[in-house]
Amino acid sequence: MRVLGVRVPPPAPEREREGMRIKKQSTEGFCSHSEILIPAGEVAQREEERTDQVASRVRLPGFRPGKVPLSVIKRQYAEAIHAEVIEKLVSEAVQSLIQESKLRISRDPEVKILAETKEGVEVSVDCWTLPTVEAPKDFSDISVTRRVPQAQKEDIDQCLQDLLAQEKGWKEAPAKHKAQIGDHLVMEMTVRSSVKGAKEEKLKDFSLVLGDGHYLRPFWEHFLGVTVGETLSFSEEFSKKFENKRLAGKKAHCTARMTKISVLAPLDSPEALAQHKGYDSVKALQEALKQHLEEEGKRIAFLQLKKEVFDILSERNPFPISDDMEKAEFEAIWRNFEREQGEELTKLPKDKQEALRKEYRAIANRRVRLGILFAEIGKDLNVDVSSQELETCVSNFAAKDPQRAEAIYLYYRKNRQALASLRAEIFEGKVVEEILRRVHISEKTVPLRELRALGQEEPLSPKKAAPKKPKNLPPKEKKK
Repeated sequence: MRVLGVRVPPPAPEREREGMRIKKQSTEGFCSHSEILIPAGEVAQREEERTDQVASRVRLPGFRPGKVPLSVIKRQYAEAIHAEVIEKLVSEAVQSLIQESKLRISRDPEVKILAETKEGVEVSVDCWTLPTVEAPKDFSDISVTRRVPQAQKEDIDQCLQDLLAQEKGWKEAPAKHKAQIGDHLVMEMTVRSSVKGAKEEKLKDFSLVLGDGHYLRPFWEHFLGVTVGETLSFSEEFSKKFENKRLAGKKAHCTARMTKISVLAPLDSPEALAQHKGYDSVKALQEALKQHLEEEGKRIAFLQLKKEVFDILSERNPFPISDDMEKAEFEAIWRNFEREQGEELTKLPKDKQEALRKEYRAIANRRVRLGILFAEIGKDLNVDVSSQELETCVSNFAAKDPQRAEAIYLYYRKNRQALASLRAEIFEGKVVEEILRRVHISEKTVPLRELRALGQEEPLSPKKAAPKKPKNLPPKEKKK
């Protein structure tokens, strides 16, 4: 038997892709203007490919899956496919333009479709670019002073008085005092669950603060108006989160006898404050306050050290920035400032408001220039921010506010701009650390009050560097 050979023709060569073409390009200031053309052949090929994809997946009445004729697909989906293809091609073309032209953009480009012709799609692209900056390579000739804070007796005394004015402690209520919201109650409670066969629970020295959110309102409302020695009975359904797991989520009958009621009252002496904070003596509390104040001083001193370095770098590396960059930074600063000041700002005379605007516009200009300069320095020093560092920072924020932890995680997960700001903040801190390792630093001991005054001379941000009053001192940790 004779076998006939059949010659299979070679596959048709794949049509070569037509790339984006730059028709015009010009630069004015920090704006790079381009007019580009996306060839009609590329648009048609992409539409054909997308139509095939839709045809293989779409389900239409009267047709089997994947068997819908292309003519039907084009009739029903041509407009949507065209819009989708154009959007994707324009996005790709803009990215190619930025890469081919080696543009360092400062914000998202402004893109406009000018026309669709037989040649293709004509697109206008305006890119705002960053200024060209030559970052310093050597920092050894920079000399700065690190101020070492020293808390004086008057600082410690003032802090002690502020704490006495702020703090309150539990004080046994007078006889026949009727319990009210905010009071601390101690009682002997007997609870009998409604569950058949359940044993009676005796809770000795059971305590609660009325209205503190630890227990649900229907439960603690029973105790409003009770006095020491009084016994009351009531039935209640305990919350599923009740600390006694045997009673959580159960209905029960309760009998409680009040043994003690305490009310919040101002502390009347340094000795009472020391005891309230868990210190053995006033002297021990004063020593803790001294350490606390000097830690606060170290934070101010570090801000001043950073500012000194910033001033030197800013003076040595002058360069212009675009108006839109300065405006965007100023508006962000001013919004925060308005939020912090509230009505106080509107009460200021117009000339003072304008003076503040001028001051913060200068700060905005300085911030932008330093941001650009730090980006270049960080690039030269191989500084980077890892995903792990970002996650750690967000976790630290969440740990400080456990009740809002989930919301904090969600905020940074969904808000790319907030995450970018956080990355920039971490990046700046790492660059500062690298610079401080390379500059010459001398030390000078200064009184805390002098350092605070220095910190408030010029704000690094709308918030002053040092608070007017020291932060509240946390209770002393108990030794285990």
